[in-house]
Amino acid sequence: RRVTDKTRDAFTTTFRSLIDAIHATNGIVTVQMGMCASGRFRSCVTDVSGNERVRTVRIKVDPRTTDNRLIATIAHELHHATEILAEDVRDANGALALYRRIGSSDCKKGLTDACETDAALAAEARVLEELYVRAHQ
Repeated sequence: RRVTDKTRDAFTTTFRSLIDAIHATNGIVTVQMGMCASGRFRSCVTDVSGNERVRTVRIKVDPRTTDNRLIATIAHELHHATEILAEDVRDANGALALYRRIGSSDCKKGLTDACETDAALAAEARVLEELYVRAHQ
């Protein structure tokens, strides 16, 4: 509900571009509030499934943070959704294979299944900056 109440504020240029990119695919992205890995991560992709007609990406985000950080974290995970939907990924194994290829650090090396990309981190930072600029205009 808190995110719904803040939807208007979330629509920074970067956030809107992520939504538009998702709309251009055959994907449905669901964002649910909750904890990832018993709270070790503030957000995560929890499921990827689908077929040639429709694919779903489920995201979980811990809402226990500031509004701007929550919006930026959702943008971070939406960026991961665009990475997944840009490829022909239809399940968790396909998603892990994708992140072994495009991920950074230990994930790319195959040392962990907790994967990250520099592009998702950059999208999050851009949204935070856009929200900061908007608040100080």
